[in-house]
Amino acid sequence: QDHWHAAYGVRLCGEGFAAPIQVQDDPVGIHTHADGIIHVHPFATSASGENANLGEFFDAAGITIDDDEIDLGGDARVKEGDDTCGEDEEPGIVQVAVWENAREADVTDPEIVTEDIRGIRFVNDSMAFTIAFAPEGADIPPPPTITTARLRAASGASASARISTSKPFL
Repeated sequence: QDHWHAAYGVRLCGEGFAAPIQVQDDPVGIHTHADGIIHVHPFATSASGENANLGEFFDAAGITIDDDEIDLGGDARVKEGDDTCGEDEEPGIVQVAVWENAREADVTDPEIVTEDIRGIRFVNDSMAFTIAFAPEGADIPPPPTITTARLRAASGASASARISTSKPFL
């Protein structure tokens, strides 16, 4: 059985990264330990293969993230058409920056996804995702966990290859 890992972070209007999500109940095998890493080892066919996607992670985490809204609970809620970003009050959109390889995220451009966000698939080990609410065309940085020893250790990198220059969470 595969056990993949992906770095992730949630960023609202460029104000740093939200605290990592804690999954209380993992019905399908896609979860996090509040460490900024998504652990993908599905034990249900409903979340394996082509069904292993961010939507399954969001459901397990009990959060709402879709093409128009990010709702992490409490005051951490933004919606397209209702909320703006920055002093210029630019309209924000929900978007996900996807890097196929977290280890190269600092030196490669991500794919920016704005539609079917819940359907974004985990296609290989060591991916990285920044889920953002930001103006269209905004610079979306990689999640702070791309360079932590946790992701590298979880994916089997040697100790000599580890870097610990992670950016702080909010």
